[in-house]
Amino acid sequence: MAKVKGKNASSIRTRKLIKLTFAQLLQEKKSVDNITVTELVKRAGITRASFYCHFDDIYAVADVFHNELLETLGSADAIKCREDFDKALDETVELLKNNDEMYKMIVSSEDPTYLMHRLTKLLNDMLVSALTNENKYDDENRLNVMLYVNGMSAIFMSYFKGDLNKSLDDLKDYLKKTGNVLFGK
Repeated sequence: MAKVKGKNASSIRTRKLIKLTFAQLLQEKKSVDNITVTELVKRAGITRASFYCHFDDIYAVADVFHNELLETLGSADAIKCREDFDKALDETVELLKNNDEMYKMIVSSEDPTYLMHRLTKLLNDMLVSALTNENKYDDENRLNVMLYVNGMSAIFMSYFKGDLNKSLDDLKDYLKKTGNVLFGK
């Protein structure tokens, strides 16, 4: 569980340093299970007390990456139409751009599956909500949603693995354009 939520500039810097160091260690160690608080604080040049002011344990740092991304997307209940979905996609891409290097390190570890699973489920729920509210969700579109959402997740994963020579903005534009099929536009 995250404790301090950036009360001042020093807290914000420390939290960012912990997250960056965690991402570096995760890239090297390939699993959260192989990272210790002792190792992280030594590499980051902070005290254990400082770490514990921000996080309960090493797993709480991993949760921050997952939760920040998913909170940016919001909830499926907030998505009432295509424009709501596009806005959530815009905000998500902005978060990814602002934390590009950290997400690249996380995806290069062995642990990106959990994040991608949660992201895929939330994207699916959001699209279903938008399509349902616009009376465009039916059995045929259900398969299209599954294909689109799993494709979106795969595209983001490929981007962060360095397999695509596109920017996040290019991907966002492409996803919006291809999403038109779902909404009949």
